[in-house]
Amino acid sequence: MVLVVITVGSLVNVQSVSTFVLNGMDIISHFLAYMVLSFSWLFAFIRQDRNSKKLIASIVGVTFYGILIEFVQKYMTESRNFDILDIIANTVGVLFGYLLFYALKNKNL
Repeated sequence: MVLVVITVGSLVNVQSVSTFVLNGMDIISHFLAYMVLSFSWLFAFIRQDRNSKKLIASIVGVTFYGILIEFVQKYMTESRNFDILDIIANTVGVLFGYLLFYALKNKNL
């Protein structure tokens, strides 16, 4: 469900929500969205089987998805743009999602 919300939110026409982007909220929303996505993937796929290959695949997969969405915005939408700062915020969010998962995994998720 988180993936669907991020996909729709990333591709919807933003002209009607331009006030949301003010004051850095865009970067914060990218960070939070990818932190939640990363954590939820890790929780769903790694919680029972703490295989390091699955862990790395989850982190790389979510990071790649964030980059892919930026290219989709650039080449497949008229109202959205590619932004390297969004990729950075997405990636940092993924890493914080991992850190949150790692911090909580010893508490018997």
